[in-house]
Amino acid sequence: MTQNAPLTEKFDVSAAIELAMDQNDANRLAELISDLSLSEALREVLAFSPKERDALLSLLPADVASTLIEEAPSELAGDLMERLEVASAVAIFDELESDVQADVIAEMDKDDAEALLAGISPEDADDVRRLVEYDWDTAGGLMVADAFTFKSNQTVGAVLRSLANEDDMEIYNGQHPYIVDPEERPIGVVSLRNLLTA
Repeated sequence: MTQNAPLTEKFDVSAAIELAMDQNDANRLAELISDLSLSEALREVLAFSPKERDALLSLLPADVASTLIEEAPSELAGDLMERLEVASAVAIFDELESDVQADVIAEMDKDDAEALLAGISPEDADDVRRLVEYDWDTAGGLMVADAFTFKSNQTVGAVLRSLANEDDMEIYNGQHPYIVDPEERPIGVVSLRNLLTA
């Protein structure tokens, strides 16, 4: 009696990633990376040669690549970003939260860091430069420069609708919304509870 071959073979994710890269299939590559835990995905990326890593990160959609940069230790993240073409690096960098951006910039060569900052909005670049001045483990270094704001002339309904449509609400982590004037200067703060019950 012959032994039957196994019905299923173990899926080789590394080979699948390599095939997607060879075929320049960004969608398949993003799907494969997104199906892994962040630590597993980063491990897979780091198993490739530096040149292959550069190609992989450049091929991935910026929002997916940015999750890998966020998962990496700051020194490694800085090295990965330094190796990328400026356009790819800027697209990925723009997806990072400001505190992570500051950590990455702090680990990069000055010229590479400035080239990266030149690709984002001047206001965001100024925020990152300000955060880089603080050590990573201090309150200033942990601070996120983004804030949850709305204009003083907006109705409660308009604010609530914008909250419902906000993709990045989790970055505000329950902070109280600030009311700003037309020049974006803070003029007050309101609790989420009061806003929701108004």
